[in-house]
Amino acid sequence: MINYISILIQFLILLSSCSGDSFSKETDKAKYPEKTVADYFFRLPKDLLGPGLKTDEQRIAALLNSKNRYDLKGTGKYALIESSTNSLRLRAGLLEGSSEIVLASWKNTEHSDIIGIIRTYSDADSSETVSLQFYKNESNVWNEITDQIFPGIKAEYFEPYDLKPLPKDSIPDHIYCSLIPNDNDIACRFSLVGENPEDYYKKPSIVYHWKKDRFILVKE
Repeated sequence: MINYISILIQFLILLSSCSGDSFSKETDKAKYPEKTVADYFFRLPKDLLGPGLKTDEQRIAALLNSKNRYDLKGTGKYALIESSTNSLRLRAGLLEGSSEIVLASWKNTEHSDIIGIIRTYSDADSSETVSLQFYKNESNVWNEITDQIFPGIKAEYFEPYDLKPLPKDSIPDHIYCSLIPNDNDIACRFSLVGENPEDYYKKPSIVYHWKKDRFILVKE
């Protein structure tokens, strides 16, 4: 579990010493040590994490709410569910269902950090990933690089039995994506309560492996 006091101290130092400084200037490894995903959690622009995590106060509260996450149902406030050096998993209880955000980091061959954000909505019937996007900080600007490093979540990868035309640019219904623990690969699977995944797809679960600066679809 992340040391919350340490995170808050790092954040206060960030505010006092780096305010107004260019992110891209933080290249001195002695002065600026290796960043964790918690560092990026506070550095990402407010629009990237969306409602409930736009302000510093909301992000700090999300980490501190980890022990009280079951008391937040219906509030729309996020709480930390799981954490590691390179990932944070946060969940907010909505009036119906819940919203989940996974923030994770990967290193490319240039030793730069790639930040991924997985957004998922869950209710009593299904867990469904709404979006999966990747970003890189270049010259103090966060640029989305999803199309450059990720092959997308396409229905054809799951080999559906229903051969009717399917949208090519949207994630298929009832597909839930998550990080594979201790591996940092991404797994996506069909998730619909009471239904047999094999009735819908020949491959109801697929894996994306991080290799040579991009994700590749693992083929059996």
